[in-house]
Amino acid sequence: MADELGTDAAPSRLRPWLKAAGILVTLVALVFVTIAVQRSFDQLQADLSKPGFLAAIAIGSFAYALLLVLLAIAWRGLLVAIDGPVVPFGAALGIYARTQVYKYLPSNVLHMVGRYVEARRAGASHQALGIAQLVEIALLTAAGGLVAVVLALPLLRSQLRHYDLEQWLLPIIVIGCTAIATCLFALVARRLEVRRLAGAILVRGAAAFGLYLLFMLGSSGLAWALAITLGGPASLEIIGITAAAWLVGFLVPGAPGGLGVRDAVLIAGLTAAGVPGATAIALGHRLITTLGDALFAFAGFIARRRP
Repeated sequence: MADELGTDAAPSRLRPWLKAAGILVTLVALVFVTIAVQRSFDQLQADLSKPGFLAAIAIGSFAYALLLVLLAIAWRGLLVAIDGPVVPFGAALGIYARTQVYKYLPSNVLHMVGRYVEARRAGASHQALGIAQLVEIALLTAAGGLVAVVLALPLLRSQLRHYDLEQWLLPIIVIGCTAIATCLFALVARRLEVRRLAGAILVRGAAAFGLYLLFMLGSSGLAWALAITLGGPASLEIIGITAAAWLVGFLVPGAPGGLGVRDAVLIAGLTAAGVPGATAIALGHRLITTLGDALFAFAGFIARRRP
């Protein structure tokens, strides 16, 4: 996501290095996933052939497509906070749906770029689109981080304890969240008329944050459902680990749809937590989100063709 902030987040001379680092992380993650698949190939075949698991993937894909509507509603609400109802709800939903699959193109920001272009043509202002984009990134990151920290805290603490770092857990969380919040506030403050728009942004932002939390819990809960179909433990820790994996994939620059990165983190996290079928769950969740994105985009293109 570093590219999304462009010139505001990092000096232009650092952008090539950030891209290179993101590509390197993605390649390493893909190698990790490949090795994980090879090591558990027989068990993976058995898991993927289970009717209940396949049914969970099919149902989960439709459920994920519906969850994406929450993101579209939140984004449109942020636009309304600055521009008013310039872009009708149906048009905003269609724009969000059609551009969602662009994140699978090289880079992980082209869905936001496409959304920006289409919404601008629909009448949204540059100011509204820029602010909505920044606030969306901030709130999605916060929602993912909150779900990950709260629900995966036992695993996080055990790993830190293993490396004698548990006593630094609270300072790391406080300092990290403070630093991120400060940077994002500075970025947003540079773009909006604080006195005139702060109230509307806070109200719409709070509503959007609630929707992002629901999305994060729902989409991560689909991995929990997959674990249940494999006869694994019904631990809510799985939801936290999945949210953490999503967050890492979201933030690494250059990973299309978090490809490789999210999957590697999910496999490693579930394995560390002792969840059976970690590789199958990660690949199944990847199928769910990819098919869900495609279904949502398909609906958006069909809606645009209707008279």
